[in-house]
Amino acid sequence: MPWVSTPIAATTTSQSAISDPETSRPQSLPEGFRPSSERFTLHQIFYIFVVGGLGSAVVSGAINFTIAYGMYATADTSKSPIRLWQFPYTLAGDGGLSIPIQCTITWWLEVWLVNRHLRRGRVQAIGFMPEPKTRFFRWFMFLNDRPVRDHERGGGKMMHWLLFAGSHFARALIVSAVAFTVVWAPSVAVLMFVSLKGDEKKGTPGCEHDWCYKRKWAPQIFKSVKGSVLGILTTPLIVLFWLVRCGWALRNNEAHYGER
Repeated sequence: MPWVSTPIAATTTSQSAISDPETSRPQSLPEGFRPSSERFTLHQIFYIFVVGGLGSAVVSGAINFTIAYGMYATADTSKSPIRLWQFPYTLAGDGGLSIPIQCTITWWLEVWLVNRHLRRGRVQAIGFMPEPKTRFFRWFMFLNDRPVRDHERGGGKMMHWLLFAGSHFARALIVSAVAFTVVWAPSVAVLMFVSLKGDEKKGTPGCEHDWCYKRKWAPQIFKSVKGSVLGILTTPLIVLFWLVRCGWALRNNEAHYGER
């Protein structure tokens, strides 16, 4: 695909590069790309952690706050209060479902954004990371031992798009699963701590066997903070993923990368 492909002609790879891909270098950089860095630069650190991490935290927090306000601030809680576990207004369920949704959206945004910046020379690829050896991590990093064949890339295009989308969704779900184990349980513990207490809880119908919350502001703050934490944890890793993967593509003279 154009945003995750380098226009280097793989047919120009020398025999020594084929036998030792770890030490190979492209004969010439593709148009727009900058040389891969041999160490972390200040600009890369700023791009990964400030632009990627803090930027994602601010945007994700604002979006999640807005969504939570629309969901809970005007909810009819006379019969169904906002509770931790029970439907229809379950904060634990909301928190669990929003993690894979946010991770998947973040993955696709960074697929487009980081590779766009790489192609335009706004950031350097990372060129000093060694390639993983284990089969799973090679698959996860799009380091396929068998190259994508022409008929898989061309043809009617539909199958290629389906394989492309499926491969990226699979990796986004893996990121989501890891993020879920890190973020969800602590967020539930915090919700238990900030729930209604004492007479305030006793006076709210439907809260006898669950943790309950007012329509404002606990649900909105919870969803906003969780979205910000998730953004600052996952986005830098996804940005780093593509900077490293592009560095390997430039080093190995790959014509395409990030396809399956």
